[in-house]
Amino acid sequence: MQGTEGGGKLYRKIVQAIISDIADGVYQVGARLPAERDLTERFQVSRPTIREAMIALEMKGMVEARKGSGVFVLASSSNDSEKSSTSARSKSPRPAACSKARSPPSPRPR
Repeated sequence: MQGTEGGGKLYRKIVQAIISDIADGVYQVGARLPAERDLTERFQVSRPTIREAMIALEMKGMVEARKGSGVFVLASSSNDSEKSSTSARSKSPRPAACSKARSPPSPRPR
């Protein structure tokens, strides 16, 4: 997978390949993706290119990077990740309105 033939960024092709692998069941939800070193060998690219692909997958909600543990699959398709992020947002409590006036603090007893 050398160069950027066919236009587009190389990391995007890696993202699409990993999304296909996830959809095909190569990597199940909850599974750890191969190490950067293994992915660089598979795709014949540099580590920064693999990191860029992992960041893109994380932004899509497909994977989660856990410090010291690796990168784990969160969703089996980009549609799953959109549904889970939408439902998580709808379940979260809404912040209190900023326009509410606060009462002044009570004086401290002396």
